[in-house]
Amino acid sequence: MVYQETRPTALAPNAPASGAVCRDGAPISTRRALEHSLLIMTATSVTQLISRTLAAAAEVTGADVACAIDPDGVRWLHGSPALATRLADVASAAPKSHHGGITTQYAGCGMPAAISMALGDTLLVVAATSAGRLVPEAGSLLALIVAHAHAGRERLRELAHLARRADSDPLTGLRHHRPFEERLGSSKPGRTAVLAVDVDGFKRINDERGHQAGDMALVTLADALRSVLRGDDDLYRIGGDEFAVVVEVNGAAEVVNIARRLLEAARRAGHTISVGAAIQVPVSLVGRPCIAPTRPSTRPSGPAATPPASRRSRRWAPCPGPARVRRGYRPVPA
Repeated sequence: MVYQETRPTALAPNAPASGAVCRDGAPISTRRALEHSLLIMTATSVTQLISRTLAAAAEVTGADVACAIDPDGVRWLHGSPALATRLADVASAAPKSHHGGITTQYAGCGMPAAISMALGDTLLVVAATSAGRLVPEAGSLLALIVAHAHAGRERLRELAHLARRADSDPLTGLRHHRPFEERLGSSKPGRTAVLAVDVDGFKRINDERGHQAGDMALVTLADALRSVLRGDDDLYRIGGDEFAVVVEVNGAAEVVNIARRLLEAARRAGHTISVGAAIQVPVSLVGRPCIAPTRPSTRPSGPAATPPASRRSRRWAPCPGPARVRRGYRPVPA
């Protein structure tokens, strides 16, 4: 269970008491709600959005504390940590009520006036320590804040969806070369390994059976490879018939085991692949010569089992020459 205490949003000093009006005749409380709504709509994350929503809800309603609770138990708190935690504990256990009117449901925990409202599947509650502290229009003001928060949350979901589509291969759903480059940027010397996967005979599939069959082969293979990887392993499609796997390992032997799992998964799916592996080496070792890499393959042993030198070296391991596979990766012998 995660607790995140919100911080007050930076706006102008607190508004005058309820009933005051602006020069244009609009109530001060409504104007403040609209100012907060602008900040809510420009939030760049769900955490920031809910934090700003709680800060706005507490200010415009006159509440002392506020909390938001997700179905998975994540909580956001605003105001006194002790009071907000107490409110969240009671709200989590109490029957859910989202009528939007002032209620005495939380009087037992020292907050005789409260309002609860739904923000999608998130429960939002504001409460005051005295019965007369909430402003008369608190319910409608909270509804205004929540409506803008809901719109802001939908905007964030749409942006996240577009970001995933921009970073993903539309055919297989795997992330492509840009996230792959970013992942390599966070690699750890001696721990991060890269496995390059080529589909053998892919051009023949397209030529003899058509591009639809080729697409189906890629989707089937992607699912097969994904099924044998660990939860924190990353699989990418970085070319027409090329995939890459980035993993954190404790040594070359572990990389070889992962490569063998990939080969077996492809075989079960009816495909032949070649796999080359490289592990990042410390900067002090980059540039030292080593044996050129070999690729484990699902093909029979013997000369046919080793891809041509051009395929061995493509993208991953310059051969012959120093072992440099993107940012100092050293080939892992089969």
